[in-house]
This record gives sequence, structure tokens and C-alpha cells, in this order.
Amino acid sequence: MDSRFPTYYLNDRRVLRLPPEHFRLFVLANAWAVSNMTDGAVTREDLYLIPFADESGPDMLVQQGLWAPAPDGWVISDFLKIQTSAAKLEAALENRREADRTRQRRKREQDKPVDNQPSRDSHVTVEGKEEEEAEAEERLSTKAVPQERKASEEIRPAPSHSSRPLRSFPDCSTPGCNGRLNQRALDAGRDCCDDCAWLSGQAAS
Repeated sequence: MDSRFPTYYLNDRRVLRLPPEHFRLFVLANAWAVSNMTDGAVTREDLYLIPFADESGPDMLVQQGLWAPAPDGWVISDFLKIQTSAAKLEAALENRREADRTRQRRKREQDKPVDNQPSRDSHVTVEGKEEEEAEAEERLSTKAVPQERKASEEIRPAPSHSSRPLRSFPDCSTPGCNGRLNQRALDAGRDCCDDCAWLSGQAAS
């Protein structure tokens, strides 16, 4: 809140005739009355709350018609014509307080998470939880596969060798040898086993 010093004071003889100390009191008293919302009233008890005030100041201002006597002190003349009244100041302050409350309420509503929509932190928490659950399921699935395979292997009957016919190889033709020919000997067109073939080769050399 501000007090006003109208430009017509510069041509007002009541103001121009004031000594410097009384002019200072007049200006500061207007500012003090606006700040304290007294509507221009200055009590005798409050006089010395105004900077640089003295006992001779009010008498000079009353003589010049700038102040008027009151039962408990003085009243600044034409105060309500120049300055803002206490009622208007209070209304302006209340409007400002209401605007501040409205702004704070809107900010709280904007910052409040929307229903059924998780906040940023809760979204991160849910997403991390879902990843942990997926990893746990994957670990369980990888562990379950060998167990299932092992169980199937245990249930599956082992192959019976008795069902496969045994291949019979011919006896060695070497006298006194009780060995048998193998596939390699048959492929080579021999009628003796490997041992006899080796011995016959040694004898020939």
C-alpha cells in the first residue's frame, strides 16, 4: 500500500507555508495513517510513533487547515479524498489473499495424481515388479524343462538288445585258430582273422 502526494500540493499555500520540520510531519503522517489504516486519524498516543514528530507539529498543521482537532487527537483533512480508505485497503488485501488461495488450490489439484492413473514413482515400481515376476517365471520354466525331460526319460523303457539280431561272422580258416573274421577282413576278401593275417605276413617277410 502506498500513500499519495498529489501535485496540487505544489501550489497549495497551506503546504508551501509549512516550515521544513512540519512539512516532513505532514508527509510522514499521511504515509503512517495509510500504513496503519486509520483513515487519517492520529491519536495523541500515536503521535510519537510517527518519525520526527514533536508537540508543536499538530498545532501548526491545525492552523494551516491541514489537520483538524478530534476528541482523542487529530484527523488529517481531506485524507479520504486523497488516500485509500481502510475499507478499500482491507477489501484489496482480502482479494489478494483469496487469489493466493485460489492459485494454491489449483496448483494442488494439478499436482494431485489422476484417479486410476499411477504416479511416475508408482509406475516405475509396478514396471520393476513386473520385470522381476517375468524373470522369476523364466527361471522356473528353465528349471522345469530338465525335470520334465528327466521324468520322461525315467518313464521311457530302455531299448531291448534282445530284439536286435546279432550279426554272425564266419570262423577263421587258419588251422588251430578259433578266432572269427570281422567286417574289415570280409571287406578285404580274406578268410582268416586279423591275427592270422598278421602272422602270415610276418612269415612271408
